[in-house]
Amino acid sequence: MNKTHPPRILERLLDYILPKYVGHTALGDFAEDYCRIADKRGRSAADSWYLLQIAKSIPAFVINSIRWGFVMFRNYMKVTLRTIRRHKGFSFINIVGLAVGMACVIIIMLWVRYELSFDRHHQKADRIFRVASESEAYSPPTKMVVTPPPMAQALIQEFPEIETSARLSRGGRKKLFSYGNMHFYESFFAVDPSFFEIFTFEFVEGDADSALADPYSIVLSESQARKLFGSQNPIGQIIQFDEKTEFTVTGIIKNIPSNSHLRRDIYIPFETWGKLYEEPLHAWRYWSFYTYVLTRPNVNIAEIETKFPAFAEKHGIPKQKLLLQPLLSIHLHSHFQGEISPNTHVSTLLLFGSIAVLILIIACINYMNLTTARSSARLKEVGTRKVVGAHRSQISRQFLGESIIMALFSLIISLFLVHLFLPLFNSLAERHLALNGDSILQILPGIVLLILFVGMLAGSYPAILLSSFKPITVFRGGEKKGSQKRRLRNVLVVAQFSVSLILIIAAFLVNNQLDFIRIKEMGFDRSQIVVVPLHDNKIRQNVGPVLEELKRNPQILYAASSMHLPNQVGASTTIKWPGKTEDSQIWVKVSEVSYEFTELYGINILEGRSFSREFPSDENGAFLVNESAKKIMGDDFRLGIGLSHWGRPEPSGQIVGVMKDFHLNSIHEEIQPLYIYLNPNRGQHLSIKIQGGSIPDTIEHIRETMENFSPYYPFDYRFFDDVFNMAYIEEQKMGKMFGVFASIAVFIACMGVFGLSAFLAEQKRKEIGIRKVLGASVSKIVYMLSRDLMWLVLFANIIGWPVAYYAMNRWLQNFAYRTNIHFGIFLLSSVLIFAISFVTLGYQAVKAARVNPVDSLRYE
Repeated sequence: MNKTHPPRILERLLDYILPKYVGHTALGDFAEDYCRIADKRGRSAADSWYLLQIAKSIPAFVINSIRWGFVMFRNYMKVTLRTIRRHKGFSFINIVGLAVGMACVIIIMLWVRYELSFDRHHQKADRIFRVASESEAYSPPTKMVVTPPPMAQALIQEFPEIETSARLSRGGRKKLFSYGNMHFYESFFAVDPSFFEIFTFEFVEGDADSALADPYSIVLSESQARKLFGSQNPIGQIIQFDEKTEFTVTGIIKNIPSNSHLRRDIYIPFETWGKLYEEPLHAWRYWSFYTYVLTRPNVNIAEIETKFPAFAEKHGIPKQKLLLQPLLSIHLHSHFQGEISPNTHVSTLLLFGSIAVLILIIACINYMNLTTARSSARLKEVGTRKVVGAHRSQISRQFLGESIIMALFSLIISLFLVHLFLPLFNSLAERHLALNGDSILQILPGIVLLILFVGMLAGSYPAILLSSFKPITVFRGGEKKGSQKRRLRNVLVVAQFSVSLILIIAAFLVNNQLDFIRIKEMGFDRSQIVVVPLHDNKIRQNVGPVLEELKRNPQILYAASSMHLPNQVGASTTIKWPGKTEDSQIWVKVSEVSYEFTELYGINILEGRSFSREFPSDENGAFLVNESAKKIMGDDFRLGIGLSHWGRPEPSGQIVGVMKDFHLNSIHEEIQPLYIYLNPNRGQHLSIKIQGGSIPDTIEHIRETMENFSPYYPFDYRFFDDVFNMAYIEEQKMGKMFGVFASIAVFIACMGVFGLSAFLAEQKRKEIGIRKVLGASVSKIVYMLSRDLMWLVLFANIIGWPVAYYAMNRWLQNFAYRTNIHFGIFLLSSVLIFAISFVTLGYQAVKAARVNPVDSLRYE
């Protein structure tokens, strides 16, 4: 018989498909028929027949499953609605808590989907790479995304795996564009014609292959064309560039989506731009541009990178380790020097995604705690169902079904909350997320999984607990009042408050680091300084007369020009001095400034002097170096030593002084060697130190002066304080978002405590009445009701402190200069969480303690 027994797997499948009330009987009949067929026609024929019976049973199985699924869903819906009506307070806490948690997760879903979509609209995105490098001239090595201009063509010639390449320049500062009587200045990209071959930009007018073929052609976005030409045809129109060059519009592209790291409204030919501004486009030591390559299909990127050392050696850049960055990884995984646009750290997405999930888990814990706390109210229902034949699995499914329906109700409210609070999130994250039909469809699988996750997680423990009660126990006197249920409930409460405490500590520490940045001595002055960007090339080449005119106003203390602001020094070059060995390259940061720059920014001179008109020799070339640069020169350093820069063989001037180290960039980075070179007639920024008296009048004087010297360029200015704070905008956003999420977590946790304390007070109503009759005061009763939960909050502190310390210590490692983690922050957070918990719990305790004992003793 064993030889002719149906295969076990098929037998089990048929047993699962057949209705339960006929399953075992029918299974035996099928087994007998299988044996008979196997004896007559063989095993193969019997297997085929058995499979056919399974196939015939499937339609009925599917129909029955759907029909009974709807029946059970309707039953679960009725029970859920009945529970909501009977226990409005508890249901409100559960639904609102789940809704807030789900809203947080949905917002994070929208954010993650947006961040992951960057640059995916390009058709050849998987074959596009950006050339980056890691400079071994610095310690630690510095990663950069800028490259020398000849690299793009050399890569095509020497690497057959590369199909084409394109160079890109941000073009420095905004330039003046004119059309008729309209003048405006705008940022732009200078690109090779192959740029539109590599990247997918949809042309509304013109053709991608020939749009930039002419040296004086220009491509505009739709919005820019509409701004300039209105409804008239833009193709063939002439636009004046920087007051001296005419470009012809040859193409109009659709507006570039916001989820692109390459966003500009104006594109001009790279070679033309280089000639106009005399850029050294054949210099391998001029690292200022971006190189993108399009590889041939199915090439091995790792093999290309193995050839880069020989390529770098050949072209005289041996200490540069070249890399190929996939286009689709730039936004989330590239944080090199010289990024075109701000990128998002993938760790930030993971961090806030984890926080949203933790908030959701806190809401699920509320559901578990309140449902299990009220378990005695449903014991007779469970007992009756078991007496009439319900299995434990059926009762578990019922409670899971109810929690999933609760999650559906919560989802409806959460979508409303997302719509309500998405503008606030957009302002904090500086994004343009929207909740509409398209976005909902895109995250629909995530929403379905979210409902199932919430329903299964929130309902899991109540389903296991309530389905475990035995009918005889229920009808003899209800549940067994063991400590196991209370123990798990306590663990869940501790978990809730631990998460809340960690978020509060994190919010405090992020803000503490921001305060540290604001008050830290950066090595330069930040107050009462007006910064004016120089867009007019005529002024940039001869800024001296403008400075003299500005200083005629007695409210202006100093005025100076510079290539960089003191906290934004991005340029680097190699330097040489007498005594330096020729085989080593020393890279340092560099900026060019005019007289009074160090006085204006309050930069201390430790040795020697600053630039001064009293020393005519300074006009022929003079350098100031910082302490770090002096250190790398070692024993060779002395005041008056000659210094060569920008690859020149002869000294360009003498070192006249040593500056105290100041922060050249954000405090994420350590201070690097720097020199500043005196160039009084050239700059990209004007810095103006003003007195604190009549600031509006002083600004007006600056405006009039700039408009007199540069009438076609709209006046633009900012205070240096604002420029400085922009470097830490990510930390500011993080601090605000931590504060919001921490508040949400505490709010949900307190809702759970509020509901739990209300239930406990109701449960001990009779005991409270007896204690009051015996003379107990309100304060003693409050203490009795609050004691256990406050101990749980204390345990939450014990768990939360080390976790918060570890996590925030790791975050602070991102800063080269950082605040200390003070014990006071942990203590303040604990006091705050205790106060919030006690107020929430105390309200219910006082309410219960003030009930008339007569009413309490009449209870039941």
